[in-house]
Amino acid sequence: MAMRRLGLLVGALLVAAAWPDFTCADPALSPSQAKALQQRDYQADKEIVFGSVVDSLQDLGFTIDSADIQSGFIKAESATVNKTGFLDLLSSAESSGNTQATAFIETIRPGATRVRLTFVGIKTTSGTYGQGAREDHPIFDPQVYQRAFSRLDAAITERTGGPATAGGDITPIGALGPSKSEPIAKSKVELLAAARRDLEGEGFQILKDDEATGSLVTGPRGAPLTVAQADCGKAFGFSYLSDKRASTDIQYFVDASDGQLSVRTAIDGLYRTGYGNPDKNLTCTSRGEVENAFLAKVSAQLAAAAK
Repeated sequence: MAMRRLGLLVGALLVAAAWPDFTCADPALSPSQAKALQQRDYQADKEIVFGSVVDSLQDLGFTIDSADIQSGFIKAESATVNKTGFLDLLSSAESSGNTQATAFIETIRPGATRVRLTFVGIKTTSGTYGQGAREDHPIFDPQVYQRAFSRLDAAITERTGGPATAGGDITPIGALGPSKSEPIAKSKVELLAAARRDLEGEGFQILKDDEATGSLVTGPRGAPLTVAQADCGKAFGFSYLSDKRASTDIQYFVDASDGQLSVRTAIDGLYRTGYGNPDKNLTCTSRGEVENAFLAKVSAQLAAAAK
């Protein structure tokens, strides 16, 4: 038992140092700020949006506990993981926890549906003599909601074949990286068509394809990025991306005009810590190599077609 406690103590110290918990950031949000973070309006019927929310939560690793389309409520939870910290061990206690998600979906007018998502972190602590305690912490980390709504945008667009929102805006899965541009002597329509062929050939879902504005946006897709391609942070001086337990999703935002093609990407990363500890969401930024490679492929594609 003593050796087990010592092992847990060392593990807790390492996890605390490498993977601090930021999921409950900004607890002092006003009601209007929380609403803006948690709520989106969609240009689709309630039935389509409801099914899309279920799919999106499952894609994020949640198990659906209940889903009632009449009331519009969906409840889900993530797997339970070890959350024993340094202070818990000092008091001979062990902790576990998970994240609970609640969605409320309602029709606001014909063909328009509102979604409000709420995430809550749960921690349950049990002592040596059986005493227990539970802590509930509402999650206000913008990255958590950005990740969820990005996948919801993609799920609704896949079902409807059109833009998910009235304005056609797409929620990126993460912060947009630097813009890269390439002068290519082709029209806006030709550049968009070439970009579309390349991205669809790579397996990306096209969420937005607007020739009038020269805009094309993909859905997120898994792509194993390297340290040279993205910066997702470090632990103990080593990049998370150098570890095979890290995974990344990438999303393309393309803009075309006559004679020029530009691209930015959004990247979402996850580090699976293992040993029953909670996974860490990574904040990632592209280093520009992915964008440059995309522009080179499109340019080469058009040059080959012109021969």
